[in-house]
Amino acid sequence: MNPLKHLIPTLYTTLTVPPLVYDGVDIKVYEHPDSELREHYVFLQQPTFAPTAGSTGCRAWECTALIDVITQFPADQLSSEPADELADQITNRLDNVALPMPAGWQCGRGITLLGSELREDNGELRAVRRLLRYRWSVYYHGGTYLQPLPPVYAAPTGRYRAVS
Repeated sequence: MNPLKHLIPTLYTTLTVPPLVYDGVDIKVYEHPDSELREHYVFLQQPTFAPTAGSTGCRAWECTALIDVITQFPADQLSSEPADELADQITNRLDNVALPMPAGWQCGRGITLLGSELREDNGELRAVRRLLRYRWSVYYHGGTYLQPLPPVYAAPTGRYRAVS
């Protein structure tokens, strides 16, 4: 079972409805951006999930995603302000917020694990990037996955057997 199947679409919707806006322009969010993009955009990348301890009838995972805010400029310009503004909009939507999930699923509140900045210059374009790594606990309550063990007792011989 893959919790990212439900987490990534709801994350995408949370970041696009209503759209992120900078200087009156809607900023697009991509899972698979075109390498030729020359405008500001947000890239959802490196989603991960790892199972954690659940309970009877509940499966649990720790999930993460890297949200990469990419702002691009001609070679003679550069500013951190668009990346900072977009990162603020994203953190306002995700910090300490439980994302909506389909029936049977539950998402814990978003936690920022890491925030960092990168600058790039390829001679033609310059970029300022804000990297935001988020974590969510995701639960599925759709069935019994951990069966209780049968009761046991110590027989006089020292062996264990199930009580009928």
